[in-house]
Amino acid sequence: MFNAAQMITTDIEYIEFEGGSGVRFVTQYGQAVWPINNYDLFYAFTGLSTDGSRLVTAIMPVANQALPDDAEEVIAGDMDEFMQGYESYIESIQALLDSAPPGSFTPNLDLLDGMMRSIQLTP
Repeated sequence: MFNAAQMITTDIEYIEFEGGSGVRFVTQYGQAVWPINNYDLFYAFTGLSTDGSRLVTAIMPVANQALPDDAEEVIAGDMDEFMQGYESYIESIQALLDSAPPGSFTPNLDLLDGMMRSIQLTP
């Protein structure tokens, strides 16, 4: 559990694996207005076994070449100005990441998805 809220949810894909299925997405959590950045961004997968008896979760850090390495690069000392434009900032980052190819992430989202597809749950 995170003591924070999702700030962004992007690159949503449904994935099936042997014995179940789930959803993956790229996200960042936070407790306040904060820039989306490579230090805090992660790949999340949540799935269920076909019979609903088992939960499968995976959380792995990811980075995207279009994002700054850390939040300080975005704020540049003027948090008030950043907060005033936060809604449009999040919309632009959402659009940027939604259109980003899987290979622009490190690790490549296709490789992480392949790892999730390789999960095998047996009764």
